Amino acid sequence: MMGYNGVSDIHKHRRAALRGSLPRGREKRSAAWFLCRRDRVFKLAIALILMMFISVNVYLLKGEALRREAQRGNAFTPLIHLGDTTRSTALSLDAEHVVQHLGRELRESDPLHGVGGVGAAARISPPATALCSRPVPCDKDSVAVHVSIGRAAQGSQLLVCFDGKEVDFGEDRGKGIMLMSADPATLSVRTRVFSTGTSKSASDDLIDYLGNLPKDTIVVMAADGARAAPLLSDAARHAIYSTGSGMVHVVDDDHAWAMATVKGLALSTPYEAVAPSLAANSKENVAQVSTCVPKNIYLAVTNIQQRKVVCRTQGSTEPNKYGNFCSDTAIAEYLLPAKGPNPGGSVAVGLPVTILARHNRPDYLQQCLSSLFTNPGLNLSQVTVYVDSYSPDVHALLNLFAVRARFFPKTVTTSTMKEVHRKADMITAHYARVLPLAWASFPTAVHMVVLEEDHTVAPDFLYFFAQLIPTVDKDPSVMAVSAYNDNGFKHEAQDAGIVYRSDFFPGRAWLLPLRSWEGWRLSFPQCCGGWSWDLWLRDPPQRKDRETLIPDVPRAHHIGERGMQVSDYYWKVYFQPAVLNANPRVKLRELDTLTKDAYEEHLHRLIRSALQLPVAGGSRACGADMVPNSAFGMRYVLFYEQRDATDSSQLQKLAKCFKIWDLGVRGAHNGVLRFHSKFNHILLVGAKTTYGKALMPTGTVPFTVT
Repeated sequence: MMGYNGVSDIHKHRRAALRGSLPRGREKRSAAWFLCRRDRVFKLAIALILMMFISVNVYLLKGEALRREAQRGNAFTPLIHLGDTTRSTALSLDAEHVVQHLGRELRESDPLHGVGGVGAAARISPPATALCSRPVPCDKDSVAVHVSIGRAAQGSQLLVCFDGKEVDFGEDRGKGIMLMSADPATLSVRTRVFSTGTSKSASDDLIDYLGNLPKDTIVVMAADGARAAPLLSDAARHAIYSTGSGMVHVVDDDHAWAMATVKGLALSTPYEAVAPSLAANSKENVAQVSTCVPKNIYLAVTNIQQRKVVCRTQGSTEPNKYGNFCSDTAIAEYLLPAKGPNPGGSVAVGLPVTILARHNRPDYLQQCLSSLFTNPGLNLSQVTVYVDSYSPDVHALLNLFAVRARFFPKTVTTSTMKEVHRKADMITAHYARVLPLAWASFPTAVHMVVLEEDHTVAPDFLYFFAQLIPTVDKDPSVMAVSAYNDNGFKHEAQDAGIVYRSDFFPGRAWLLPLRSWEGWRLSFPQCCGGWSWDLWLRDPPQRKDRETLIPDVPRAHHIGERGMQVSDYYWKVYFQPAVLNANPRVKLRELDTLTKDAYEEHLHRLIRSALQLPVAGGSRACGADMVPNSAFGMRYVLFYEQRDATDSSQLQKLAKCFKIWDLGVRGAHNGVLRFHSKFNHILLVGAKTTYGKALMPTGTVPFTVT
């Protein structure tokens, strides 16, 4: 039988058949063979043309879809990983055929690449040419980055792309923390894998490597927690944090993590992801960073345009939520701390400031940070905001203010107690996570400012603390310093230059000495026992007869009219009327009287020299004439009735008379409560206290509120 040797053979046999030179049988067989082959070639050509037509149309449709996704900010083609081999959904015409063809390439023994069955992989099949490409190119000031790592429904994913090319990590791919660094000018790439899951020395190697990278180097990192977290040291985590991470501290065996940043970034990179996601109610299991990364991230996230974005996206549903912050005038200004040196010098600006924030109150956080920026010389590198769950709005806002952020998974309480206790658990759990990490971030600090984001602060907030640090350091009977005073209402707080000792700890905005933290560190309440962290600190085993220094005029104001433990009525009655100091250079007086023994002597002198209020003696109801209207700049004392030295029932009633905090007694020192009224200094003194016994004039009848 004649073989087929190409088109020339077809024509040769055809001519022979026409001339009749072939035997009759062979002529019939050759003609039949030719007609059959011709039909096959014709059908094959038609099939190829149809396939090309379909492919082109599908490709065009896919390209249009990608362009639309790019306009919505989704920069990269969705991916699935079939071992090391990838294909395109755009060019997939027969999924069954593709899976049969690629099935032998799956490496199920590798937990980062195994797909978990051919059927799962069959749903998508991307082309190598589309994996790292962008439908819209990045501009000259940015570079395309795509990192995808985690365990999706179709299997495990691992892909790192840079500038349109897949990054090759060699044989160690996926075996620890994968780090890619690139020169921002040439985009030349270096890679390294640090086996922090199996090697103790790998953490030190990582620290050294990051430390030796030149400033402005583009850094891309990715890790599967199971292979990277087991032996990753706290020091290595801090080195990664210093490179721009706001999430590495939560990465453990169950997480995947991806980040793109630049060396020297003094805030948290917006290009970071953890899976499972830290966002509330999210079930995302793939950590993915997919965007154009600016070669200068700092300018990109802190410029005026970013402020416009923040105001537009966060204020869209509540246009007046940000007030003047988003006015036409303000939105055209850069956010910078107040100019000039801080009167507290290096002590004030060197204080680490730890802000605890909720993820769903960016408007409070904006007001808090704006007020903090009124402190002259504020050092932004000392400010860190710890957020109880991930929020892109909060992240954008923090980058706009150029302060560092750290995000945590949302706490879910397991308590079966009443709702008020479950809410207390949430706040306490956040404090328990934040404080150890905050101290670890500033290992040489001996004092730390702790601030809740639903508070604004005075322009002398840091200066106030700086002036009191010498007293704190030399007097171990001082547990903390608070910038808040529960009795600091507008009609009662009138002397910004004086400070009191109080056996009540207000919290809210306070200076925490390291020695106090060391005493609480190992026993600080964790979730979920129903403890409120501040009540725990006020408990005698923790307080240990120590006291808190508080101002007459507060340096912090509670703006949180909505929160876990605050109702609208409660806020309007007890927090809204409070005053906030507005003078940035208040020099505190009588600082030498604030140590324990000196304060006792000081109180004796004040009480001894004070006039008794005209209402002193016997029983009577409260009235507006408790303090004479004609008095101004006077010092008055009122001795109140007590069953014993610890009885505060009458003092609480007197607090209600003077319209200060009356839900229990706050701000007192051993039964003595100090405040101002009608610009007069008032001292309410218990008759059975040591001061009452020693200084109450003979024949004086202690006051009783009827």
